[in-house]
Amino acid sequence: MALSDKKKEQLKENLKKAGLLGPEDTLVDAAYANLIKFGVGGVFLQRGIPGFACFTEEKFIWTGAGDDIVIPYDQIRELDRCLIMLIPMGIKIVYQPTPDGKLVKKRFSIMSRKKWIALLEEKTKLTCI
Repeated sequence: MALSDKKKEQLKENLKKAGLLGPEDTLVDAAYANLIKFGVGGVFLQRGIPGFACFTEEKFIWTGAGDDIVIPYDQIRELDRCLIMLIPMGIKIVYQPTPDGKLVKKRFSIMSRKKWIALLEEKTKLTCI
């Protein structure tokens, strides 16, 4: 689901207030992330902690309930598609937070992932596996 311009502006202000979006950085685009709801026998289930995937000029930011995840594009080592609950809407990001540190793997579910993978490929200069 796409964000309205009003929601993007509100998100941008929240990122600035939280110190996640610096004065030199610009919010390029954003989308709802980890928001999977589906019905099974009249019961709606939700997977993951819902939040927002934010793409700036310098970094990828996931913000939602819990800890925010900030990944500068130059720390990303691998991009891959993945399934989230058998739904082809996942993006796996492998990054290295410190030069000699361990690789960290995170998965995010984002509608229209093809668009977001293309943006990540452009920013990281990597090709999605």
